[in-house]
Amino acid sequence: MLSILAGFTMSETARDSLFLGTNGAGQLAIAYLLLAGVAVIALALNAWLVRRLGRRVALAVTLIAAAIGTSAFAGMPRDPTAAFGLYLWSGLIGTIVVVQFWLFAGTRFTSAEAKRLFGPIAALGAVGTLIGAGAAWLLLHVLEIEHLLVIAAALYVLPAVVLALDRETVEPRVHLGQVKRRQSELVAGIRGNRYVVSLATLTICATAAALLADYLLKSAAAAAFDTEGLAQFIARYNGTVAGLSLLFQVVGAAWLARKVGVLGMSLLLPVLMLGGGIACVLTGGAFLAVGLTKGADASLRYSVNRVANELLWMPVADNVRAGVREPLESVVMRVVQALTAALLLLLVTLGHASLPVVGAILCGIALVWTVTAARLRQKYLGQLERSVSRHTPRPEIQLDVNSLDAVVEALSSDDARRVIAAINVLVARRRPKLLPALLLRHESVDVVAAALSAMATPGRTDWIPRTQRLLNAPDPRARTIALRALAQIDDETAIVAGLCDDDPGVVAHGVFWSLKRASAAEILANPAVTTLIAETGSRGVSAHGQLLEAIRAEGDPRWVEVMLELARSPDDNTIERLVLAIQQIPDPRFVSFLIGRLGTRASRPGTRLALRAIGQPALIALEDALQRADTPARVRLHVPSTIAVFGSSQAAAVLGKQLVREPAGPVRYRLLRALSQLAVRAEIAVDPALLLAELQAHLHEYTRLLAVAVPLFEDDDMSESAVLLRGIVQDKISQALDRAFIALQALHPDEPIRAVERAVQGDDARARAHGMEFLDTLTRSPTYGRLEMEGVRERLLIVGEDLGHRERLTRLGISADIPATLAEAVGRLAHEEDTLLAAFAGYHALELKLPTLEIAIAEIERRRPLFAPLGLVHASTRVR
Repeated sequence: MLSILAGFTMSETARDSLFLGTNGAGQLAIAYLLLAGVAVIALALNAWLVRRLGRRVALAVTLIAAAIGTSAFAGMPRDPTAAFGLYLWSGLIGTIVVVQFWLFAGTRFTSAEAKRLFGPIAALGAVGTLIGAGAAWLLLHVLEIEHLLVIAAALYVLPAVVLALDRETVEPRVHLGQVKRRQSELVAGIRGNRYVVSLATLTICATAAALLADYLLKSAAAAAFDTEGLAQFIARYNGTVAGLSLLFQVVGAAWLARKVGVLGMSLLLPVLMLGGGIACVLTGGAFLAVGLTKGADASLRYSVNRVANELLWMPVADNVRAGVREPLESVVMRVVQALTAALLLLLVTLGHASLPVVGAILCGIALVWTVTAARLRQKYLGQLERSVSRHTPRPEIQLDVNSLDAVVEALSSDDARRVIAAINVLVARRRPKLLPALLLRHESVDVVAAALSAMATPGRTDWIPRTQRLLNAPDPRARTIALRALAQIDDETAIVAGLCDDDPGVVAHGVFWSLKRASAAEILANPAVTTLIAETGSRGVSAHGQLLEAIRAEGDPRWVEVMLELARSPDDNTIERLVLAIQQIPDPRFVSFLIGRLGTRASRPGTRLALRAIGQPALIALEDALQRADTPARVRLHVPSTIAVFGSSQAAAVLGKQLVREPAGPVRYRLLRALSQLAVRAEIAVDPALLLAELQAHLHEYTRLLAVAVPLFEDDDMSESAVLLRGIVQDKISQALDRAFIALQALHPDEPIRAVERAVQGDDARARAHGMEFLDTLTRSPTYGRLEMEGVRERLLIVGEDLGHRERLTRLGISADIPATLAEAVGRLAHEEDTLLAAFAGYHALELKLPTLEIAIAEIERRRPLFAPLGLVHASTRVR
């Protein structure tokens, strides 16, 4: 890059001075227009060359051709025709070679590597421009202008030799058929991709603005200098802007990247061009305003703006990036240049090509450029999200004629699962009338249940006779299904048959339907109900379960007293059925019973839904249970997730208030996770200050524990206590980082933070780089600019870097916190508040047999009563 831009700057100096000196500024518009047309042909040939040889070899061949052609122009006479040809040739070189170089570089690196390397590459390019401009200015004192072309040709040969020596890059040849197939795939992939469209808009606006700024400067310079003076001015000017470009790249780019990120860098140049255009209009095209406008473009285009542009393209899929950028930065850019040149030519012809008029056109283009760049943030995050984890939307199922035939055919299958699936499809598509009543004779009870549920609807009666026959079926489940369906249409015969059945479950349904018109008091006093409740053993389990199933299915609140009686059952199956029934018949009297059930794994999800169904009384009771110290620990641990199920702002307030004062680590974790669930699933706004504080605290805990554990991780002791201590410390470090990402997810509920977390900690270098870029962009909102949140972005990004522990902590600026010795590290871990971690550290300390550590552990045991059951002093004796 250094050599290419040094050569191009020297040839550009000769080109511009010869062209303006022999043709004048009035011919610029024609030159722009012809250059655009010739470039389209040349780029088509270049694309063919890339397909045949690969990007590396094609770039080398193009550089050799550039050297030969440039040196040939050095021997031509100084006349308008030769100068015109040199202008077109030099313009082609600047277009093709630079585009080829950056496309070649874009295929070699991940986002993280590009972010690290593209800056220095662009900086060396700025150095090359500075060297070329400075050398041209010095050489013009002793050489003719044409001699600069010979030196430029030699500078083109040097990078071609470097590329020829590069054997690491092996690129397969791409055949024309593959190209056409990829192009058809790209059309489908690009359609609707607003991010790619925005990047294309940026490129188009930048191209048009650059041409207008170039015209402004050359027009003003042609009016102020003769041919020799032009050469000196152009050399000085190129040297000045190259120096500024280098300064921006070496100093400014790094500072900008830290302060404003990639998106802020991409916004800098359009804003300056907009300001320059306005200045040109207001000052009537003053030379200073024109020079500053072109200077902003020349100093930033190939430094800050180029790096930002390359990074903006990195999250785009490889095939889209390769298939879109090359035609965009070749053919499309030339078309834009042609249109801009045609506009300038029209203005020249009409006599309106004054500097203020051109400046006004520049203002309009720069305004579109600025607005597009300013609105890029959300699209950029979305593209990073897709690059981290690509999701293919599941298309909606359409039931056409052929599909309908297949579904109906599946109804006659022997596979019960297939039949049930067909029934569900017809019901979902509102075609239950297509279900034949013969399905009720299917040997699978599950099929019969699904079919009967779909058929027993108002206006259809063909199912009734076949269902009545099921009352005598050998399977009690079939009899229960038939009884329920017939009872709903007041079939007294079916109810009596149920009461007389031998199976207690069928009898339970018969009892339920026989009392459909009784009051709540009559139900509780009914002898049949009393008998059912008193049933024990397997018959009692069946009877209770089926009675609760009947109550749940109908949602009948008259049976609440019976449900309260059954809540005393020791049988888990009965309790699970009861919980399901409470969901349909929520009553505040069940709150204490349900909260107590949170400590039991069985039916916990159903218990939460039941509490949510009860509503405000349940939420108040849960808040009280969370605050009370006498609430059983296992119950209290599951209260936060239960509160989150309510999905309300009040629930978020309860969780947030408790998070501030909660001392227990496990409960704090559940509280934070519950708040994140509310933010993501229920779209409830959670106090950002609280979440930011949690994020900062857990990132601090992550780095603190990592610093303390470095000597432990570097120690090769494989004793049991050492392995266990390393394991638990690593778990604690991972937990702290996981909690930080949970807080970040709650702060940004619409973003795929958990997927980004997996990418950042995964093995895929490209996904990790895109995840880090996502975090970098996301954490540049004003929220993170608060003084107390300083360092959040840096810590999050360093988590994803492939670094050793010491280097990671050095980058974080806390390497001084690393203990000097293993003994110091173990001693500090033994003082941790976490009892389990401290106990493991204590055991390992005693195994190390260091007197100072043994004394420290004995002192800790005296001060911490919780250590007494662990018997560390006795362990010390055993170790000796």
